[in-house]
Amino acid sequence: MRPDVIIIGDSHTAALRDGCVALGLRPALLYLSGNHWHSGAAAFHPAHGLHFARRPAPQRRLAEIRASIGGGSVFAPHVPVIASFGYHLGRLAPPFSGWGHTTDAASFRAEPWQHYASEGLLAAYVAHYRDSHIAILSRAAKLCPLVVVAPPMVQADAVAHAMACHITDRLQKAGVRVQDARGGRAYDGSVLPPHLLSADQVHGNAVYGEAVIRGLMKQGMIQLSEAHVSL
Repeated sequence: MRPDVIIIGDSHTAALRDGCVALGLRPALLYLSGNHWHSGAAAFHPAHGLHFARRPAPQRRLAEIRASIGGGSVFAPHVPVIASFGYHLGRLAPPFSGWGHTTDAASFRAEPWQHYASEGLLAAYVAHYRDSHIAILSRAAKLCPLVVVAPPMVQADAVAHAMACHITDRLQKAGVRVQDARGGRAYDGSVLPPHLLSADQVHGNAVYGEAVIRGLMKQGMIQLSEAHVSL
């Protein structure tokens, strides 16, 4: 059976899948650990949409989803795609912070081990690790109705916030639609409320996922021709 929507990404896809199911949609999920996205295991494929080097499980799942939508690319013009890859802040922010770098002037104490990171340095760091992902998403956005959902703010982390804003900005400049609760605003320490957190405290739960999907549909970022969902 053809899915209503394809969800592609890391561990944040679970909440998005659950949100789709709660709204009566049929999602197809293509999951790859954020560690593997970060390490470059995924690449754009002109015929299939994606290719996962030395990752047989997601490669098989890719083939299954392609078959369910009639073959060809997973980025097909008749099936909307929700992506949750290209951020993977857990692989970016901790190493950066661990060496004493900070982007938050308010928390900077000029200790001998601290280094205030300029916008230029931060932009270069993000570009080095994420431009390959942004390139995939930019190409995909030209082939299918695609929207990227940024990871929720689950921890008060000024560095992760700044990096996410940079990634969102780079995606939008590359022609990719993005849903990001940060909205490019300055860091204020706000995080997802407890009732929207999963048990591990680092992901959104099904209630959060349903709210995200409902919001995407209301904003017209996901348009379904066959599904009838009461918003």
